[in-house]
Amino acid sequence: MKKKLLALLLSLVAALSLAGMAFTVSAADDAAAAEAQELSVVDVNFSGGWNGFLINFNVQSGKTTENIDKPANIVIQDSAKQDITDSYGFLLHESYLMCLNSTSFMGVGTVITLKAGFVFADQELKEDVSFIYAEANKPLVAYDPATHDPTSLAINNGEADNKVFVNGTLQLTATVNSTATTVLYYSDDEEVATVNKTTGVVSGIAEGSATITAKAGTLTDTFEVTVLPALEVKGVEFGTSYKIYVEQNGTLAIPSDFTAHPYYDNEGTKVTGNNFALTADNCKLGTVDTSTLGTKSTTATVTFEEEEYTLDVSVEVYEVYEMDIKELGVVEWFNFATFVQFPNSTVNVANLTDSSLIPNATKYTYTRADGTEVPCGTYNLGGGNIAIIPNFLDGNQNIDNWNKAPYMQEGDRITLQAGLEGYMWTGELTSTATDNAVMVPGTGMVVPECRLTTEVTYVFDGSIWMLYIPYTDLEVDSEASVMIGETVSLNAVRVPSDATEGNFYYESSDTSIVTVNSNGRITGVKEGTATITVTLKDGEAGEKTKTVTVTVTDGIIGLEFAEGSSLTVAKGTETLNLSGLTANLVWASGKTQSVDLSTAEIIGYDKDTVGETEVTVRVTVDGQTYQAQLPVTVTENGGCSSSIGAASVCAVAIALLGAASIAIVVFRRKKAD
Repeated sequence: MKKKLLALLLSLVAALSLAGMAFTVSAADDAAAAEAQELSVVDVNFSGGWNGFLINFNVQSGKTTENIDKPANIVIQDSAKQDITDSYGFLLHESYLMCLNSTSFMGVGTVITLKAGFVFADQELKEDVSFIYAEANKPLVAYDPATHDPTSLAINNGEADNKVFVNGTLQLTATVNSTATTVLYYSDDEEVATVNKTTGVVSGIAEGSATITAKAGTLTDTFEVTVLPALEVKGVEFGTSYKIYVEQNGTLAIPSDFTAHPYYDNEGTKVTGNNFALTADNCKLGTVDTSTLGTKSTTATVTFEEEEYTLDVSVEVYEVYEMDIKELGVVEWFNFATFVQFPNSTVNVANLTDSSLIPNATKYTYTRADGTEVPCGTYNLGGGNIAIIPNFLDGNQNIDNWNKAPYMQEGDRITLQAGLEGYMWTGELTSTATDNAVMVPGTGMVVPECRLTTEVTYVFDGSIWMLYIPYTDLEVDSEASVMIGETVSLNAVRVPSDATEGNFYYESSDTSIVTVNSNGRITGVKEGTATITVTLKDGEAGEKTKTVTVTVTDGIIGLEFAEGSSLTVAKGTETLNLSGLTANLVWASGKTQSVDLSTAEIIGYDKDTVGETEVTVRVTVDGQTYQAQLPVTVTENGGCSSSIGAASVCAVAIALLGAASIAIVVFRRKKAD
């Protein structure tokens, strides 16, 4: 849909009207600003969806939305200069006066006149202004009688085509020399013949004659129609019909816009009678198996003048898919409305703005953080979008203020109820200057296309809409164990596991035994038992609390050699001798225990590579394996084999050898003496 259409439709206010909501005054009058301005009309826009007009003034009314009685000094005339003001409902919204939902709107040629003395937002109009709906689906322009009023009007039918049979129809046409008007038709005797006011189709009611008058502006032309006796009915055929869509396992029914008409034979010429609505009273559909998908055929038995006629009907049994919501997004180009987006669940391209056609697209609630419900209007737009248009959107929201009061605010919620439906148009589409996906009436149906199966809520965080799933409880193991100095997680989780609200809080009953941080990670301090209280709160379900009994144990955490321990061996030494080394098992509490290395496993020793390296020494105690690194030096020429602490065995041997030599020298000296 083009942005131009959206701006023209003033989607905000119109959607509110469509939704049938109650409007309330929600803002103070901006009188001070208004006093500085003289009241004038900025523009007047046509609103086809609501059969009316939107008059935009240069001052603010201060009203978000308010239904009002007919204002004084306003006159609305149809194209035949008849006053139809009373056929409109009126609504104030910010700078707009809405003239909506007319029961008599006659289209092109309608003139709106605001007379001097007209009041809006406490400002008075100083002179008369008039605007004419001069071109279909376009804004109104200043009314100039010399330019817009027709000067000639004539009915085109001649005497040869002035006859119609009872129950038959006759098309009248007229020529007028202005495009800014609509020709209207009137019958002087509707008991003999009626005429469609805008199309000029005459329907025969009873034998006789009636005068049809065409009007445009102040001009008129008349045409006498003769109604002849009814012809014998030859059959009945559809006027409006199309393929009927029915949901799988659903019930087949006559669409509300289906019509039929009789037809006659007038000396070899087919004559068509008036369309009449088909209802459950005059039309019975044959049975169709709706348990299986696909195109089916059945019949419609139509009763007309106590006779039955059989017509063929095509039926499509289709599946309504589960709605797959991609996200809720704020759409700037759509006046910052929120779109429920489900592109993977739709093939619809039509724009559905009549809320009466999409009743289950409105199955949602918009609430403020304090629980106040916000009335909204609803569109079902092509491409898989349900537009939610809250009534606080007044056309003044912009990129800087759309997420501030009085618009969307942090904590706002939208709850999509189970049964929310996206809809599709099954008929033909056409293009206009402002919309390339306009439904062609009488060619299809608006039917549910996808459906939400479970309720879901989104919360506005001040920037985007976030999926909201409340917790109902929490889960955590009732017991945990940890060694002194060890840190483990309690792994508390929300129930359900995909809950998006709530914060965890943790507290230890004895921090000298076990501590816990804000992320639920516990650390053993000393042997003993304590409890951790786990609390989940800050959500709608309130506080949920559980306790975990934590046992802190002491245990072996590793193996270590005495400081400075190492080995030096000659190249080619097959087995390392660890008997001269001291190694201890280390406990979490810091105490140590000597360990027997006689059965230790040595990994990484290479007897043929000269140089210093580290080997891994592993010992197994009570089924658990512990290891430590030991420096080993392999020498080319051999050497002592091990070291204990800082003194090597080799150095000790040399020291002893030196002492023996000194002793011998001393002994020899004594003998010589």
